[in-house]
Parts: sequence; C-alpha cells; structure tokens
Amino acid sequence: MDKIEIKIVTPDSDYGRALAQALMEKEEFSSISLVEEPVEGELYEKGKSEASEPEDREYVIYLIEGRTKKKENIIYLRNRRNTDSDNEITHFYKYDSLRVLYGNILQLYGRLSGWQRTDIESFPTKILTVFSLSGGGGTTSLTLGLAQEYQRFEEKRVLYLSLEPYPETEQYFVEGSADKGLKEFLYYFTQNNQEKIHCLKPYVVADDYGVHSFFLQGLHNPLLDLTNKEWQDLLIFLSQNSFYDLILIDGSNTLSKKLSIALGLSHQVLSLIGHKTGPENMEEELLQGKGVYQKARWIFLQREPVEEVKEERDFPEERAQEEMIPYDPDSFSSGKREKKILLDGTFGLWIKELCSKLTYI
Repeated sequence: MDKIEIKIVTPDSDYGRALAQALMEKEEFSSISLVEEPVEGELYEKGKSEASEPEDREYVIYLIEGRTKKKENIIYLRNRRNTDSDNEITHFYKYDSLRVLYGNILQLYGRLSGWQRTDIESFPTKILTVFSLSGGGGTTSLTLGLAQEYQRFEEKRVLYLSLEPYPETEQYFVEGSADKGLKEFLYYFTQNNQEKIHCLKPYVVADDYGVHSFFLQGLHNPLLDLTNKEWQDLLIFLSQNSFYDLILIDGSNTLSKKLSIALGLSHQVLSLIGHKTGPENMEEELLQGKGVYQKARWIFLQREPVEEVKEERDFPEERAQEEMIPYDPDSFSSGKREKKILLDGTFGLWIKELCSKLTYI
C-alpha cells in the first residue's frame, strides 16, 4: 500500500481539528493536515505524487467542504446526506460516522491506485514472517527450524521464502531438482499465465524434511526484482490458492517496503533481537504501524553458553511475550555444499515449544 496524505479544507476549524484528530488513529495515513485551500499543483491526475522510486509514491486525498474544481482525489464534505449512489464514495455527510469516512477514503484510494483491501483471516494458507532490525542475524536458522518442525511433526505443507539478497536456499534444499526455478515462475506470474502457474511442483525443491522452496538459479534473489505490488500480489496468490498450509518468510535484517508488505499480510510475526537489550523503537513502531503488534513475539539470540540468562528489562506490560534462543551450536552442521539443522537437540526442543505458543498459526 502506498503512502496516503490527507488534507482537510473546511471553514469550520473546530470540526476540522476534531476530524484530523480522529483520522490520526488510522495507520494507513502518512500525514493529516488542515489547509486553508487546495494546492493547485497537488490536484493532479489521480492524486499521485511524482517520485523517482515507486516506494516513495504518495497519494494526496483532499477532504473539502465548499466549492472547488472537480478532481479525482477529492471527497466532498456535505451538510446533507448524499442520495446519488454514483457519488456515494466522493460525497460524505460530514456528521456521519468515522468508519464510513475511513471506508470511503480507502475505496477512493483503491480507485486511484488499483489497490484492493485484503482480509488475511480468510486465507486458507497462513503466513509467518521472521525479521531482525537489531542486527545479529539468525533469521534463516530460526525460520527454517520452524518450517522443518511444522512440516515434520505437525504434518503441514510448508513453503519457505527468503528476502535475503543472497539466500542460502541451495545449501539447505539439496534434495531433488526442479525442472524450472523461481525466475521462470515469476515470469509466468507477472505475465498472468495461469496455465503455467497452476502447479508449483516444477519450480520448487525440498529439504530433508519435505519443506519446499523455489529453486534459485544463481546467487541473486529474483523476489527483490519484483515491484512492491507484484510482491504483494504474489503473497496473496500463494495464500489464496491452498498450495501450502503455511508460508514462512525469512525477512532478513533490512527494513524495506517488501518486508513491510510481508508483515502486513502475516498472521504471526517474530522479531529476532541480536542483543540482550530491548527492541529498537523502530521495530515497535513498524509492528504497531502494520497492525500486527499483538501477533508479534520477541526472540532474543543467546550468543554464549550460560547456565541462566535473566535480564532486567524496562518493557511495558502490554509487550508481546519474549523468548530466548538457546545456545546450541551442536544442532547446526555444514559441509561443502549443504547445511543442516538438527531438531532432536536443545534447539529443536526449544523450536517445538515455541511452535506451541504461536497461537495465530
């Protein structure tokens, strides 16, 4: 979803301030301001700002009480209820509920941008995203450990996706071979060639436990070449078509628009912290902004063997629950061309316990 800037034009300053204050609670809006009159340069076609990068694009939507030129990015605030069904989105009775106005704004944004609101709770396939913005790595081991636990012991069909620039997929997924790979699948997907993407088997490989991942030809990750909308459409496509019971996304340790999209579509989120202090404010704000804070768990990475690690942290009581990955290097092995995670040791037992606590999956 792009940034949405709301600008309110009304002679009733008290109403304008009250409306702005109410809309500030909605996470989709990047800024809300009161202006005396529309800025002519901002009332351009479809309300879309000029931006050198797609992720910097912003839509300006005006809420205007009074007369002005008719433009596509205006919702008119009226003192009487609208009786014309053709204008029910762009004409709003100013004393109606905030819920109705909020819905009108999102519908207008969808009309301008092509965006469609997605109800992730209706997806037959659940999404779990693991990410780390505090450094320290470990997202791949945690994501694959969970994927293997769900596949091996809970009999779920699992797909692993990585947002790492150079994924380690080929080192973990060495069993079998795909006829094609991720590049071919994404080509057919972006061309909307349904005949070629109705079955994923030709494009995926499996690890020792049966977890699937798209086969990579080369080191570069083709997922990062998708536009943000294509990435969102891909996750929705994979989730709605019941290819798998569960998609686990290795979100890496880089804040990006694609990570933000994945978080917004996730049913459960794990934030991996590479040190023993509390999460960075940026991580909290990101999770709260995407509306998934209540579905998040904080995972701390234990870097050295200790009999007991107990840190006093000044965390608010409402924070999502915390976990600590045990120090267990014996559960990880690597050869010349492959890496393995053993699920029968300390790490595996911890993974099993963690899975039992992920109530949104």
